[in-house]
Amino acid sequence: MKKQMMICALLSSLVLLTSSLSTAGTEGMVSMPILSPKKVFTVQEGQDLESQRGFGDQEPAVRMMNLMMVEGSGMEGMEMAMNDSHQSTSTPSVQQASQDRDYFDFEIKQPAKAKVGTNTVDILITEKKSKKIAKGLQLKSEVYMTSMDMGTETPAVKEISAGLYRIKAPFSMKGPWAIKLIFPDKAEKILNFEVQK
Repeated sequence: MKKQMMICALLSSLVLLTSSLSTAGTEGMVSMPILSPKKVFTVQEGQDLESQRGFGDQEPAVRMMNLMMVEGSGMEGMEMAMNDSHQSTSTPSVQQASQDRDYFDFEIKQPAKAKVGTNTVDILITEKKSKKIAKGLQLKSEVYMTSMDMGTETPAVKEISAGLYRIKAPFSMKGPWAIKLIFPDKAEKILNFEVQK
């Protein structure tokens, strides 16, 4: 008798549970808003999507706040040790990183002072001996902080005029930063910046 009562009680609670589950799936769904895109980006061949989307010049600061404030972002336990593989300087100067590229001179045309945010960095590259403009170089870049691991960005390098190359460098916080120029043969040149607020 007790077993039959327990089985009846169990069956009745299962019926109640399944009926509540079947109605719970539809409750509250009627009033939910339908998401629609606020802006559609059409990117042609050769265009840079990164420069069109996001928060513009405020993108580095927004990314930094997301990393620092959002739980589960991966910042927990991130090693914030000094990065010994990179050397920094206190002024926006140029450091030779590869003997293979010793025949080039690199001159930073702008910015005069790097600031927190997206900086447009223009670099004039000339041949050291002949002083001829080095045009048509296929360069890649890496932007990173030299005092701690804040991740590495890889903005495009565009030749805006003969020998003048432009990088939109995201410096997300004050401190020492570097732009590494990478040549097709893997030779590198490092430009160091002290970013101010």
